[in-house]
Amino acid sequence: MRSGERQKILTSRTFIKLGGLEALEKELSKHAKLIYLEDVRKTIDIGDKIVALIKGSFPRLFAAKANPDDTGVILFTSGSYGTPRGAVLSHANIVGNVEQAHAHVPFDPDWVFFNPLPMFHCFGLTGGAMLPLFTGHKVFLFPSPLQVKEIPKLVKETGANVFFATDTFAQQYARNAKDGDLNCIKIMVCGAERVKPETRELYKTRFDVELLEGYGATEASPVIAVNIPGANKHGSVGQFLPGIEWRLEPVPGIEGGQKLYVRGPNVMRGYLDPTKPFGIDLLPQGWHDTGDVVDVDEDGFIRILGRVKRFAKVGGEMVSLNAVESYAQTVWPDHLHAAVALPDLAQRRTHHPLHRQRRRQGRRPASLVQRKRRQRARDPKTHRRHRNHPRPRQRQNRLRRAAENGGGAICGSEGGLEVSLRLTPAPSASSRRRASRSS
Repeated sequence: MRSGERQKILTSRTFIKLGGLEALEKELSKHAKLIYLEDVRKTIDIGDKIVALIKGSFPRLFAAKANPDDTGVILFTSGSYGTPRGAVLSHANIVGNVEQAHAHVPFDPDWVFFNPLPMFHCFGLTGGAMLPLFTGHKVFLFPSPLQVKEIPKLVKETGANVFFATDTFAQQYARNAKDGDLNCIKIMVCGAERVKPETRELYKTRFDVELLEGYGATEASPVIAVNIPGANKHGSVGQFLPGIEWRLEPVPGIEGGQKLYVRGPNVMRGYLDPTKPFGIDLLPQGWHDTGDVVDVDEDGFIRILGRVKRFAKVGGEMVSLNAVESYAQTVWPDHLHAAVALPDLAQRRTHHPLHRQRRRQGRRPASLVQRKRRQRARDPKTHRRHRNHPRPRQRQNRLRRAAENGGGAICGSEGGLEVSLRLTPAPSASSRRRASRSS
């Protein structure tokens, strides 16, 4: 919010109450003015309704004048691999992507859309809302994809033919659907994650629905490529939409794929940045670095190998963490798996600046044990702890001093056994002489 410098937020008291967002409401009110729809509704009178009716009857006459290159919406990326960034999408970006998708996918004019994806997600906004509105299709909007038991029933009731989802939600819908609930679907597009073979088989077997996998990014409004009926290549995300320019650049250490750059009428103007002119960090020559490593075959089908940041360098080779997760999922399909790259601590110690300095001076690098001993010596708390549990040589010296100073009781543990010693001082020479005389 601070990066966008927004001053007003439209919300609803009912929404805040149902979502338990009172704490967030209180925090946001410090930075922006909250406008509640319940309050707006109370201000609408009969005159406002008449004006709305007239404007709705002559939309072109009362349409707001706007430049296609003006900012239409600012959508923030998910931040999966870093801080979320605001993608500045113009009116032309959104409309351009709608026209690209409509030209690429054969939609029947009588088909009905069903969109359970939220519109703060670019896939839900452009594909699920703007596309049917601009092309004259009926659309049913559902506020949340989490109602996995209700959505299959509503798909059947509305007779929806075009459905948008992700692989995870698609599995949940199929498991909670009754036979015949999803058979009305003609085109089901899945994005945001890889479509699993078992999901394809489930929909084909139960509902005779062919899943179409697509690929996009918030920065591209979002659709970049998608499979279509009659040209659906499993394992790929389809072909590029019309009007998209693309190029590949090699990534050092990665074979079989290259990093994808895209440019076109759907690609954003830049990222939101208040420190830049006009508040936007413009893309260099309009090219967007997707950060994805892909392979494009001779027919133009794109295969996603993974994110550049999802590769780990192991033994001098770049290993795809996505591939590792896929192999684990194949072996143990009933569990969730995640692969992460962790630094090699031994290698980090070897290349530590202090080690390099010692080698230049001809000295042996300090071992981990040596550094731990020095750390204990410098740390007063650690030092006191070791004084309470002294080493064997220290225990011997303490026993000897105690004997010389007149004895005393020392308690401790040794080898898991509790030890309690009562020390008596050794008799001096004078005391021995006195004892002999008295005897």
